[in-house]
Amino acid sequence: MTPANKSERWREALKFISACPICRGRYEPSAARLFAKKDNASLIHLTCSGCQSNFIAMILEMGPAISSIGMVSELSFADAARLHRAEPFSMDEALEVIEKFKKEDFNLSEFINSK
Repeated sequence: MTPANKSERWREALKFISACPICRGRYEPSAARLFAKKDNASLIHLTCSGCQSNFIAMILEMGPAISSIGMVSELSFADAARLHRAEPFSMDEALEVIEKFKKEDFNLSEFINSK
């Protein structure tokens, strides 16, 4: 396998992710977009051309084997890529959100925009 082909090896796993879990429509392999790669793991995004649902999958290359796991998502490709690059939130920020959720007048949009 040449280095150029090895960098695109995640595409081999698409044959296992061939049908939309929502409408069972067939995914177009060309619709798969890579938004992150580290070592032997690739994160891809697919949008079903039938029902427009989004699917995110992690593809792991383990020697000659390829494994994948995925989930239905509401994230567009741009959202998935942006959130993947975002800094993780701290434990203090998580606890702050929990405390704010307990208040009846909590407004998530205002909280997010204040950060």
